[in-house]
Amino acid sequence: MSLTLALLLALFGIAWGIFQSQRATVSEIPGGLTKPFGIAVIALFVVLFCELQPFILDQMFGIPTDNLIVVVTKWVNRVSAVLAPIGAAMAFVSSKLGEYVKSATQSPKLTAQI
Repeated sequence: MSLTLALLLALFGIAWGIFQSQRATVSEIPGGLTKPFGIAVIALFVVLFCELQPFILDQMFGIPTDNLIVVVTKWVNRVSAVLAPIGAAMAFVSSKLGEYVKSATQSPKLTAQI
């Protein structure tokens, strides 16, 4: 189901891009197609979450399986353990980093903007 929904989402995105290229003068973001596209993306994530739930529960309770999904699940666990402290550090400095980027983009000097 998730593969079908992902393919439909990709086709919808291609059709949306073709449709928007024909209407170059109309703004894309507050448009009529943004809400259905957002709903389709959320639906894809919900379906993926529901389909991966049995594999995640099997790993949580230690049921051994030799499956690609198991390998991916272990890899995701390890990567998330590494990225969690990095995310916390980025959240800690995000306001200062945002102020720095804003002041750099508003600067009249090209070197500061780069």
